[in-house]
Amino acid sequence: MNSNIKTQAVTLFDLKDIVSLSSNTVNNYWDHFHVVSALQGIVNRDAPLIYIKYVINECTNKNVDEYWFAKLTDTNAWLDNINTESVTDIVELVTKFKNHLNGAVVYDPNVPATSNVAS
Repeated sequence: MNSNIKTQAVTLFDLKDIVSLSSNTVNNYWDHFHVVSALQGIVNRDAPLIYIKYVINECTNKNVDEYWFAKLTDTNAWLDNINTESVTDIVELVTKFKNHLNGAVVYDPNVPATSNVAS
């Protein structure tokens, strides 16, 4: 883990905002989820820089990811006093971390299993 973790900000991104966009189709959801998940994996290799919020507990209607982020940032926890910033747009998220990216992987939409290989 990066030794200067406390000097870096964690970018919070809420995937449920993508689902709420009326212009999205099922294929767009699929692509957006893959992009955000792959980006998080690439960017977080050395330090936690992206945290995705999405999962809602059906029984309590509370965001599970917010619960765990609160645990991680609690007093004396791993990310205690970490700075955070929120990004609400997927293009802004990718642009913010573009220096972590090198190339692109494209899957065949006619063969859904290739999206797993691409991710």
